[in-house]
Amino acid sequence: MANGGIIGPVIEPTLSSTNGGDKITTFTSSGTFTVSNNNGPKAVHYLVVGGGGSSAAGNLANDALVGGGGGGGGGFRSSFPGGTALTIPGSEPVTVGGADSNSIFGPITSAGGGNGGNNTTSAGGSSGDDGGSGGGAGKYMSGDQTGGDGNTPSVSPPQGSDGGDVTAGGQPGPGTKGASAGGGGAGAVGGSISSWSPSSAQAANGGNGSASSITGASVTYAGGGGGAAGNQQSGPYVFGNGGSGGGGAGARGGTNGTDGLGGGAGGGAGPTLPSYNTTGGSGVVITREADCVFVSSGVWSMDDVLDYRKQSKWGD
Repeated sequence: MANGGIIGPVIEPTLSSTNGGDKITTFTSSGTFTVSNNNGPKAVHYLVVGGGGSSAAGNLANDALVGGGGGGGGGFRSSFPGGTALTIPGSEPVTVGGADSNSIFGPITSAGGGNGGNNTTSAGGSSGDDGGSGGGAGKYMSGDQTGGDGNTPSVSPPQGSDGGDVTAGGQPGPGTKGASAGGGGAGAVGGSISSWSPSSAQAANGGNGSASSITGASVTYAGGGGGAAGNQQSGPYVFGNGGSGGGGAGARGGTNGTDGLGGGAGGGAGPTLPSYNTTGGSGVVITREADCVFVSSGVWSMDDVLDYRKQSKWGD
């Protein structure tokens, strides 16, 4: 058959079998989402993950202890699968949050994770901060310390979990060891220290994140950071594991959360270092635009290409 001067079979384009013909776009930095071929409005599913929370261990000149709770994972909000897609008329700004910062896509905001609390002798420890998931508490003395609240601000379904607590359990202070809880993850609360000991350092694990298959493969995001605790000069030092989904492990100098996953930072403890401050991993925004990737074999004339572009059936 003749088709614009090129001889070949005429084969109608069909939706790609990959991801059902949906177009996947991943934003690891801020930008603008634009509907394919400017053919809006279109239904667009989303995954929006905030930046993970940081951890800053006590390391002041007059402190005998170092260590800190793990940072909370960034907020995790997704419409895929089974949720309600956004209707995007043409374009929409995208904000990808760095450490402790919100990620935004249209009306959807996922909060940055909460920072982990410090272990210091001068302050006695501190509570974790609130956020998408809450930061874990850090303690030396001064009674109980609480983890930060997750799902802050509150949305439904929840965007994250609480950070872990440190409970004194009636033990007197001060002692010689610290205790550090894990940061919360999108899928689980951070590990808590149920009974603080003045003579034994303790550190808990970060909470696990949540998995998403919006890209066609299952990936876990927004894990909480592990805690770290000990005596500044002589040890021993103990470290909690990071939660799945990019949560940093507690370590001698701490561990940053994983960029692009919104993982919370792991706390740091050990002999004096230049810095024990660790940062949460940056977040991510992923969109899944319905029914816009078409494929076909065969030979195509320029007239055919133009016609199918007008019908939004020709991929970019």
